[in-house]
Amino acid sequence: MQILLEAAAACSAIDVVAMLKKRKRTITDFNIEVNGEKREEHPNIYTKVHMIYTLISPDVEESELERAISLSQEKYCSVSATIKLAGADVTYEYIIKKS
Repeated sequence: MQILLEAAAACSAIDVVAMLKKRKRTITDFNIEVNGEKREEHPNIYTKVHMIYTLISPDVEESELERAISLSQEKYCSVSATIKLAGADVTYEYIIKKS
């Protein structure tokens, strides 16, 4: 089950980085921390998943990162979509640090 969370983070990371690079933005470092809560009864599927995106960049604006994450979560990331279809609430937050 931990691998499922890691796959959701990896899937979204690929989306976000690709969108920012398409806009010719500099990415010094990028990380996604992901955690989830599972229900008690079997099957122990996730009921909540939370992702924390941390980006270090000299030129990415908050609105650009927010848009990229939103598109990833709502349109492109099939792993997050699968988790949502199973009934989990997928939330996120982000941090931008200027390099």
